[in-house]
Amino acid sequence: MLFAEHVFPDAIDLTIAAFVGIIVIGLPVAGYVFMCVDYMAWLRALRGALVLVVEVIPGVPNWAHKKTPRCLRLLGLEMPCSESDVKRAYHQLAELHHPARGGCPRRFSQLRETYQTAID
Repeated sequence: MLFAEHVFPDAIDLTIAAFVGIIVIGLPVAGYVFMCVDYMAWLRALRGALVLVVEVIPGVPNWAHKKTPRCLRLLGLEMPCSESDVKRAYHQLAELHHPARGGCPRRFSQLRETYQTAID
């Protein structure tokens, strides 16, 4: 007869169910929302910081010059550079040093080797 008077669900059962529901469903949803909001704000702040850094440091820092490969330095380039930059620098130097235009054949062959190394 002890359980006959107990009506299900009572206030304690509803409280426990609400607490478990908040933990199981509400906490992950709230975490996801806060993660997205903070992540987007962080990306916007990072973009602004990168713009400031680019404007403050106009050239390549000294430590980057030391890490620039020799093949790129011979082409007159600095890190970072793209493949199109390498091709453009090669074509400009090839016009100057091509044997058909009065350049040294040995220097032109070195230029071709440098270009192949830079592309690789």
